[in-house]
Amino acid sequence: MEKQPLAQNHRQWLLDQMALWRRENLVTEEQKHAILDLYQTQQQSAARQQSIAIFVLLGVAAFLVGLAVLLLIGYNWDDLPAPIKLILVVGAVLGTYAVAWHLRYRRDARTASELVFFLGAILYGAAIWLIAQIFHLNAHYPDGYWWWAVGIFPIALCLDTVLLHLLVTAILAAWAGTEILAFPGMGLWFFGRLEMLPNGCYTLPLFAFLGLIWAYHKNSRATVGLYVPLIVWWVVLQPFSWHFRENPVFFIGGIGAILLILAETHEEGSPLAIPYRFYGALVCMGVLAALSFYQFQQNAMRLESPARFFLPTLLVTLCAGAAAVAAVITQARRNAHEDYTRPVYAFAVRQWLPLMMVALMFALPVWHLIAHSANGNASPGTALLPTILANLAMLALAFWLLQVGLREERGFPFAAAVLYFLLWAVMRYIDLFSEAGGMLGASCMFFVAGAFIFGGAMFWQRQRKQHEGSQP
Repeated sequence: MEKQPLAQNHRQWLLDQMALWRRENLVTEEQKHAILDLYQTQQQSAARQQSIAIFVLLGVAAFLVGLAVLLLIGYNWDDLPAPIKLILVVGAVLGTYAVAWHLRYRRDARTASELVFFLGAILYGAAIWLIAQIFHLNAHYPDGYWWWAVGIFPIALCLDTVLLHLLVTAILAAWAGTEILAFPGMGLWFFGRLEMLPNGCYTLPLFAFLGLIWAYHKNSRATVGLYVPLIVWWVVLQPFSWHFRENPVFFIGGIGAILLILAETHEEGSPLAIPYRFYGALVCMGVLAALSFYQFQQNAMRLESPARFFLPTLLVTLCAGAAAVAAVITQARRNAHEDYTRPVYAFAVRQWLPLMMVALMFALPVWHLIAHSANGNASPGTALLPTILANLAMLALAFWLLQVGLREERGFPFAAAVLYFLLWAVMRYIDLFSEAGGMLGASCMFFVAGAFIFGGAMFWQRQRKQHEGSQP
């Protein structure tokens, strides 16, 4: 059986507990060694970390080698006849993939084969543009990104590596950005342009969905962390595709709320929930920070057509509702032997902040729509209530992250909560009291913030000691 990796701090805890168990005669010496034999040794763990670092360096080297090959070909490119150019391009791609196949299936050199496959994927992408240049083909250039992704995505699904998935997500992100932002007026591309639908890159979710299936099958948090921001990027671009050019801040905030709902749908402590929570919290932090300013709320209310602005936010709210229903059903299936009201209660306890964010991102544009006067302007006082709600939501988000850090015993959410509260305090001082307080007020402000962070650090340290003391 393959030995499991074990972090150094966990190893030290296990060794300390083993010594205690031996003194209490709870385990024999043979049982102690049998338990330790399930995990990698300290030397094996260190070697694994070094191999990861070397793999990253070799990946960068493969990328640079690919660029060097392209520049070498391009140096005498104009002097070569077209057949020679085609042979060089196709031969370089096929030869690289042949070497990668040989290394993987003949020599069982998996790491080396993955690097050569990565090099072949780069050369394949370059070949698309070089062949078009050889035959003087003028086409819609974002299509090249799409065909590049189509060509290497099956290989990424067949290999046990994150490297090609990183390349695929980068290519798809570039495709969506260039297609939607540079050509928003073109119709949907499906082997021809369909003018009745806008140009929205609708095949990207299929790539992302298959990539996430691969990531969950491999239990790869890193791969989930690649495809989640890719989907977010695609969704954020949709208002530009559908010509909803008004301020999309509520729309983006709704996307962050959906990510938080999906994060809390996972089992408690699941590492696969971390990418959803990280990006969702990051998006919500930025949106709420902007909405917490009164002037920003006033500008958001000056819309030519609030009804058009409200429609994408309504769509996001409906999607969030669907995600919430799916989360309740998932929780119910996990606890099928219990009363159905129990999963609903557990869902509400974990999801109170995401649900609050969904409600806020839906209610604020509704408020702006109602408050909009007949001549297209709203009175200045109508921006006060949304500003207060946004500030309360910032504090609620900090408190929720604090809860997550304590619940999962992770320092990163706890530190993010403390720093976000500090950001809120500094922003409110600059916004409200900077002119009246001056340097003395700023000094008091930073003193209070420093004391708060110090208190938070001491509280976290005490919680950790209590947890370690309660371990068997």
